[in-house]
Amino acid sequence: MKKILYALLLMIMTVSCASIKKTPEEKRAQAMRDSIEHVMTLEALQSRRYMVTADKLSFSRGKMLHVYPSTNFLLVSGDSATYQIAPANGGGFNGVGGITVDGTISNYKERYSGKGEAFITFTLLGSGCSVDVSINLPKQGNDATVRAQASLAKYSSTLYGDVQPIDLTQVAHGLSR
Repeated sequence: MKKILYALLLMIMTVSCASIKKTPEEKRAQAMRDSIEHVMTLEALQSRRYMVTADKLSFSRGKMLHVYPSTNFLLVSGDSATYQIAPANGGGFNGVGGITVDGTISNYKERYSGKGEAFITFTLLGSGCSVDVSINLPKQGNDATVRAQASLAKYSSTLYGDVQPIDLTQVAHGLSR
């Protein structure tokens, strides 16, 4: 009986591994999609009209949480921005389980490497606090890392998500205090 189960398991693993391998055409097509997506993402960053919706969040001690993209995001629209984190369900200062900082942008700086990486830094000046924000976009795709550091405290958080054009129907905007 064990031999039959072992043979069946081996056959399933072989079939699943064979289905994972991509042909050269599929690899080229995926690389082309990533390249186009990256160019569109760079254009959104340069126009200052984008949002990063995150599915992962970490804090200064390094604990990684899986979160909802609709309540964890950075939204940049011209000279204003919103940084919102909501690791909990309900409650919180903003009504969606976390903190929301709405405000204006100052010291917006962009830097692009020859390899296609983008680095953006700015300060988000809210009504009760200010946050230093840095965005790192690797050379392929639209996956970004957004690190936010409270200016007058040692609290920091990092969002991991996709850069997209602004679509306010995708997010639940909390109250800023």
